[in-house]
Amino acid sequence: MDPLGPDPLIRSFERHLYAENRSARTVTTYLIAVRQADTFLRDRGTSLEAATRGDLEAFLGDLLSRRKASTAATYHKVLKILYGWLAEEEEIPVNPMAKIKKPIVPEQPVPVVPEEALKRLFQACAGTTFEGRRDTAMLMLLLDTGARRAEMVGIKLADVALELDVLLVLGKGRRERTLPFGRRAGQALDRYLSGWPRAAPRVTSCALPAGSPGPCCSATAPQQQTLGPGRPTDVSPR
Repeated sequence: MDPLGPDPLIRSFERHLYAENRSARTVTTYLIAVRQADTFLRDRGTSLEAATRGDLEAFLGDLLSRRKASTAATYHKVLKILYGWLAEEEEIPVNPMAKIKKPIVPEQPVPVVPEEALKRLFQACAGTTFEGRRDTAMLMLLLDTGARRAEMVGIKLADVALELDVLLVLGKGRRERTLPFGRRAGQALDRYLSGWPRAAPRVTSCALPAGSPGPCCSATAPQQQTLGPGRPTDVSPR
């Protein structure tokens, strides 16, 4: 099965998205939407290039009957970008998405985690072990900052300003943003960082200490530390 889809236009659209410096995750999401539209249109006896407003409204209507309104709204956005690009490239005479309105998305309040559930979660992370301190710090930061999962995964030590109680994260659209956290989250993070043992020097194939310049010691240079699940190295306690 061709992972790029049956229509070569999809491959060209992928190149266009990367040329606009969109992230790999965004490109993947957009291409899923375009491939599904392509399959639907082919079943109707037409193609992406030849699709009319009625064809695309039928696709969105079918999507709304099977998926959430938020998903249909996302696909609408992708099709807007696709057909706007095709019109600019003069690949189509008329943009069929020009007057198709975005599907209405009902507001759905985000469910709040009950206090009792939070207590059980923190109890599961209690203790002075490396994993316990790590998980407690991550939970406290998530609660205080509202950071997204992908933002938390990408945090490095250089992104944590303990003197300011602020995290620097890379958000959607690869835009940096600062997230302040409170005293208790800072305390949990400090305990986590202070609990890291100093790494022992690694043995090298020469007499130079680890990290020294030279052809035989390049592999022993200090590695970039992260706040992820793995135990970092060469971190001094505060």
